[in-house]
Amino acid sequence: DDAGTGFTSALDFSLTGGGTFDAVSFDIISSGYDYIDPAAPPADNILITGFDTNGVVASASFTLTSVIGALQTLTLGGAFRGLTSLSIALLYQDPAGNFCAPCAHFDLDSATFANVAPAAVPLPAPIAMLASGAIALLVVRRRRKARA
Repeated sequence: DDAGTGFTSALDFSLTGGGTFDAVSFDIISSGYDYIDPAAPPADNILITGFDTNGVVASASFTLTSVIGALQTLTLGGAFRGLTSLSIALLYQDPAGNFCAPCAHFDLDSATFANVAPAAVPLPAPIAMLASGAIALLVVRRRRKARA
């Protein structure tokens, strides 16, 4: 959560092996603002972006509370359905006109996803399984006829 450090300024989500999912909500714990000018009004400082195979599908921005340790639930709308990946990132804003990047810090407490669809099974796999099953049945049938 800090520019110029080893901390990340974005979290990315996707399904291992592909597939789509719906992003529902996130619980975020505010670690406070890092504004240089305390008189400046708070600004949107969390950007959530959803992607599908064609690119950006939806985005929403949220303002974190300046109360350190406060838990906020960020609820996403219906536009965040059928995603292949999702990013939660800090916006690099500087309300005082000074370098302050990023101007917020947070911990992601939990994420809620729904309708997680597994990646499609490639067509050759089911055909091969069906063929091997049919061959096994034919072998069993021949053995029974040979014994009779």
